[in-house]
Amino acid sequence: MLTDFLSLTNLIILAASFITFWLPEVRRKFSLAILQTLFFLPLLVVEYLAVALDFIPNPEGFTLLLASQSLFLVIWSNVGRRLLDAMSVGRSSFISTVGLMHALIVVLILVVTVFQILVPGFEIGQDGISFSSFSPIYFASVISLLVMLFTAWQLEAFWRQLPKNRRREYGLLVVGSALVCAVQGGVASYRLTYLEWDEDVLFLQAAFLLISWALLTLTVLRHRLLNRNLFISRKVVYAFVAPSIFAVYFIILGLISIVIRFFGYSIEWVLFWFLLGMGAVAVAILAVSQPIRQRLKFFISTHFYVNKYEFKDEWFAFSALLKNAHTETKVLEALRQVLVDSLYTEDIWIWAGSDTKGLRLVLPHDVSGWQLDVLADKDPIIRYIRQKPRLYLEEGPMDEDRVEIRALLDSLDPPKPVLFAPLAVGGQLVGCIGLGREYTGGRYGRDDFDLLAALGSQAASALLAVRLTEETARLREQRALHNLSVFLIHDIKNAASILSLIHANAQTHMDNPEFRKDMLIAIGDTLQRMNKVRINLGMLRDQVKTVWRDVSLCLFLDELLVGFTRRLTGLDIIVDCPEGIALRTDPQLLETAIENLLLNAYEANEGGGKVLITALSANDVITISIVNNGPAIPGHLLPDRLFQPFVSEKPGGSGIGLWQARLILQNLGATISADNPTTGGARFLIHFPLANSSPAPVDPASEL
Repeated sequence: MLTDFLSLTNLIILAASFITFWLPEVRRKFSLAILQTLFFLPLLVVEYLAVALDFIPNPEGFTLLLASQSLFLVIWSNVGRRLLDAMSVGRSSFISTVGLMHALIVVLILVVTVFQILVPGFEIGQDGISFSSFSPIYFASVISLLVMLFTAWQLEAFWRQLPKNRRREYGLLVVGSALVCAVQGGVASYRLTYLEWDEDVLFLQAAFLLISWALLTLTVLRHRLLNRNLFISRKVVYAFVAPSIFAVYFIILGLISIVIRFFGYSIEWVLFWFLLGMGAVAVAILAVSQPIRQRLKFFISTHFYVNKYEFKDEWFAFSALLKNAHTETKVLEALRQVLVDSLYTEDIWIWAGSDTKGLRLVLPHDVSGWQLDVLADKDPIIRYIRQKPRLYLEEGPMDEDRVEIRALLDSLDPPKPVLFAPLAVGGQLVGCIGLGREYTGGRYGRDDFDLLAALGSQAASALLAVRLTEETARLREQRALHNLSVFLIHDIKNAASILSLIHANAQTHMDNPEFRKDMLIAIGDTLQRMNKVRINLGMLRDQVKTVWRDVSLCLFLDELLVGFTRRLTGLDIIVDCPEGIALRTDPQLLETAIENLLLNAYEANEGGGKVLITALSANDVITISIVNNGPAIPGHLLPDRLFQPFVSEKPGGSGIGLWQARLILQNLGATISADNPTTGGARFLIHFPLANSSPAPVDPASEL
């Protein structure tokens, strides 16, 4: 079972070589090869010891070693090849030649490995194995020697080309790699010379390879080479920690068992499984304990990586949370979530406001009556972060402002902030972040300051965008309310004009029964007009409810003529409409639009005049022409300016009627234009496409 486990592990580590096809940079490929070596060397040491101590019986043990040795040659030859690539940038033909040679070596290694497994070609002796010349093991030893010489040559060239100021950084890496070449090359020479491989050599190999692994690992940890050439996400490393510890614990337990059995002792069954269970419990505690995992995360970030944070991941995480943040509170909650996940402190405060009106504590919500609940614009903290990128009380000289702030914070009960970072963009302060001490016992440094600056500017931009959106919405509401009042006044003015005409004529014609009858009808029509105010209110809320009906245009215009003749006494209206013109529209809205045009003509003629309404259907368009004999339209108002809101040259005119008429007609799918006919007066043309359907409502606010 142990043999199967070790063989499977060998294959998994070898399979990682295929990742190189997706890595874009040569240096990252070289670093991946080094990383594979760091994983494979201790596994090879365990196999050497297991076979030397007879924990894995022969011939199964040496067969496993021969296969593992060949797999290690593939990985180690890849180290030499990638190192050569890194030093030969720009020499594409040379790199291609070396790549072809490396591929040939790998093929030879794999072929010899298959022959070693199918045709072992060795004899088991008392202390090891022996083999004959030109056997598969013999050729494998030759290839092993060539690979080690090739890699040693590349290491020497790499060392010579290294700048002197960087040799200290890579010194142990070169020494450890050279030791691997020397040990494996020496053992290959030994096998070729004596045609044997005994247990003493296995012990020697295991010891030196363990030293090599320690030197390589120390270099990676000491100089934090994981994110120099090969970038490995912290998330991958964090997720790998618990199973790695579990695996190391099992390996150590297995090695202890091997040593005890070698000396003739045995481990009681109960004790073995107790130790195994305790290891599982310890790993479970590690998996569920947030403080322990956070401290482990801190150790990995500060010892394996140059930077304390993966700034790209934090930026993307914050950007993802901001997608659904449409209010200031949501933006600040997203910021706090990213800070909690990234930083090594649980004490986080966030203020928001402005540098002129002061800042108010927004998060956490459960703080009330705190002395720092509000930071006024003249507060020493605000004064300081307006001028400096941060306020960290545990660094820098204690000037007058810092002494004042220190005294203020000392009066607070713990926890209390020791670091303040502004939320600012473009010199505009919109908030502030406060952080308590790290629970790791460490101090804030450059990486923390850079992270706070990046997230702070991003959060400030998001806050300003939210505020701008809210201000725009508020202005739109105010503008809609303004439009509402204008339209309401205009409709009331129209109704008042009709009632005023009735009142003026009533003094003369009240005794006439026909006049009284017409007066009651006109008053009823005016009351209906007042009901239309509700329709206009709906239109201003972008909620126009259009009731589409098939209308006989001539009948509609005739009914319109009768109604307006009663209301607009003195205005002579003539309708010229051929029979058979059908129109799909909302008759109530169309009547309102034409009423605005007729009232406009009536007022322009000072209570009189003539209006000719004609209808025509041609070229798939129905045209309604309204021509009055009043004053011509001023040229500077044509062709479209007179339809804009608040544009009017009539005495007492509001400039709303024609604008309202155009909005109504647009909602009906029609267009309106105006001109001055050569015969005099003014003309308005309404065009309805015959393929008319219910169009999208028009936003009156967009016309302002």
